[in-house]
Order: sequence, then structure tokens, then C-alpha cells
Amino acid sequence: ESSIASYDGDNPIKPWLRYIKWAETEFPSSTAVAMPLYERCTRAFFKNEQYRNSVKYLTVWLKYADELDDSSEVFRFLYANKIGEERSFFYIAWALVEEEKKRYALADKIYCRGLALGAKPENVLETRHTQFKRRMSRHWLKQADEDIGAGAINSDVGNGREAFSMLNHTNASSSNR
Repeated sequence: ESSIASYDGDNPIKPWLRYIKWAETEFPSSTAVAMPLYERCTRAFFKNEQYRNSVKYLTVWLKYADELDDSSEVFRFLYANKIGEERSFFYIAWALVEEEKKRYALADKIYCRGLALGAKPENVLETRHTQFKRRMSRHWLKQADEDIGAGAINSDVGNGREAFSMLNHTNASSSNR
């Protein structure tokens, strides 16, 4: 605490980062110590343009968000205040949070927004967006297979198409035709 108050350099986030690292090292399983530090550090530099797109400052925000029940609010706040908007890992982290909550369309929009704004490194964001789209393709194909399988069994029975209900994906693929 005293090194933060007495710091007289051109990079005032340095003592905060050392203090946070110390707290994370000394109390690795306790968020009770680190969480207030994340919050105080993010507030201390909120209006400082020097740190608006700083990787180190954004990392503190993401650690803070990771400890919350609903980190989506933090990402919306950061986006609204243009914090991290030039960094690809901001969009990647936010999109992953939304994907985890099954908000797939929003996650895709987040990736696209980061790409449109030219977030750096751009190739990393492009790669992660491509990986996301592949996961979504697999997800939707699996969902479609499950829906078709359930629908075929339920709709074919009792409507004169019982013979077709016996034809499933496994039997159809083993046909010699």
C-alpha cells in the first residue's frame, strides 16, 4: 500500500500490479484479498487515457470480471467506456463469456465488432472467430441430428410410416446402395 501511495514514476500502475501479483501469490485460493485490489486498481485508472488500451490494465479488469457471477456486465461497461477496444483479447474473452451462456449470436457479433474495429493482434482474433464458427457448426449439426432423430421417431409412428421409423442414421449408413 505504501509503495502505491509513494510512487513517483511515469507508470503509476506498476506498484498496483506488483501488489496484485503479491496478493495472488500469497493467497492463491482466496479472492477476499485480490478482489478488492482488482476493484481499486480498475477504479484508480478508469479515467486515465494512458491505460485505456493497456494490456496490463485490461488484464486486471478481466481478473475482476472473472470473479463476478455475471461478468457480462463488466464487459458491457468496458465496451461502453472504450476500455480495451483496441485489444483482441478483450473481444475474445467477452465472446467466450457469452458463448458459455449460450448467447451465440451475441458472441458472433462481439467477434465481428472487434474485427471491424481492427483490434490487435488481428490474426489472433480472426483465428478465434474461425474456431468459434467451427464450434457453432458442430453445435448446430448435432442439434439438428438430435431434433431430426426425435422428430422422426415421434412423427412416423401412427401415421402409416412405421417402416421409415425403423430406418435410423446407423441403418441408413450401412446400406449397400
